[in-house]
Amino acid sequence: APRDRRPLWSADGTRLVFYSDRSGRYQVWTIAADGGGLMQVTDHPELLIQPVWSPDGTRAVASVTLGDSKLLMFDPRVPAGQQRYEELPPLPGGFTPWAWSADGTRVAGVNSRPQRGIVIHTVASRTYQELTRSGGGPVWLPDGRRLLYTDGYGGGPAGRELLLLDTATRISTPVYSSPGDFFGG
Repeated sequence: APRDRRPLWSADGTRLVFYSDRSGRYQVWTIAADGGGLMQVTDHPELLIQPVWSPDGTRAVASVTLGDSKLLMFDPRVPAGQQRYEELPPLPGGFTPWAWSADGTRVAGVNSRPQRGIVIHTVASRTYQELTRSGGGPVWLPDGRRLLYTDGYGGGPAGRELLLLDTATRISTPVYSSPGDFFGG
């Protein structure tokens, strides 16, 4: 059986994007909400993981798992055989995309090494901005300025604390803490 991972809904709720090894190696796929219309979206020589839709559904980004931890942008509406990739600049240590801002200008993610932390990739300038030195699983709030993220055991997507990060001031404020449990992820 294939290993299907991290399904995410399109903004209009009609499709899911996910990564799977059903073609022999991890690549990006989409499927309709009713379970029909399964489509392989990427057939890249390297493994692609953690795809994230843009708000308008015309773009997606995914991490290349091997090599220099590149980030690729592509059109999730196009089948793999017709796909064109835009390679974005690598972030030293790697970048795992997590969520697009509502206006489609930025992608929040996690720096993979040497320690995890919240990072923003700005699409137009093709630059990265490190916002925290730990944490994971960032999700944009509708205002496009603040992110919710978890922290508490080395910066994975699950943690013991939920924090609110103001991306303009880089100030994180605890929202909820659960010393005995992990949540998120």
